[in-house]
Amino acid sequence: MRSSERVFELAKAYGRAEISREELQDEVHGVPLLVVESGVQAFAEVFGDQAAAGFVVAAELPLVPDRDGSWCISESDERVDDFPPE
Repeated sequence: MRSSERVFELAKAYGRAEISREELQDEVHGVPLLVVESGVQAFAEVFGDQAAAGFVVAAELPLVPDRDGSWCISESDERVDDFPPE
């Protein structure tokens, strides 16, 4: 399974209360941030921006919505350094 698909599946599992917030954070913080961004974008397209926002907050991701309705990395967020390089 590609990493962005894994992020998508983690978001669904957290939404269904199949994994804890701590498990979610442990898993997603081991994935490069550009891949996480792609997974969140895919999740938002299927489940909507509110569901994606809930996932972003729960996973403590340094992502923000942009004007076009996409999710993007907040480069000024200090949490960016918590993710492995691509």
